[in-house]
This record gives sequence, C-alpha cells and structure tokens, in this order.
Amino acid sequence: MTLPVPTAVKSSQLTATTTGFIAHENAMRRRGERMENYQNIIMYKLAMHMAEDMKNRGIITEEEYVTIEQKMCEKFSIKSTSIYRNMT
Repeated sequence: MTLPVPTAVKSSQLTATTTGFIAHENAMRRRGERMENYQNIIMYKLAMHMAEDMKNRGIITEEEYVTIEQKMCEKFSIKSTSIYRNMT
C-alpha cells in the first residue's frame, strides 16, 4: 500500500513574487514594443501611400518623393534594411 506524499505548500515569497513580476514586466514591455513598431509601420505606409499618390498626380517630383520617404523613415524609425520601405 502506498501512502500519498504531501505536496509542498510553502514557496519562497521573494522568489515567487520577483520572478512573476519580472516575467510579466518583460512580456508587457515586448508586447508594447511590438505594438509600437506595428503602429510605426502602418503610419509610414499611410504617409508613403499619400506621397506616392501626389507623385503620380504630378503634385510632387521624384526628388521630393525620395526626400519624403527618407524623412518618414526617420520619423517612424524604419531601418534602411526594412522590408516595409517603399523603394523606388
């Protein structure tokens, strides 16, 4: 006959609390960074869509379009190697 082994009920308050908060904070920070990056990409793409429309209508020149593209990359933190950039 086997007797049930009692489970440990007491845990280290310091370890449990600290680990829980650190993991939670890291996860929330990463989620916040991803959301910010996503929003930056969306805003960049919207701005470039409008700039491309203006270029196609003859409102701005190709050179002005390139300048706008560079400024929007800086504003929305889009790297030069990003797959989301509008390359012409």
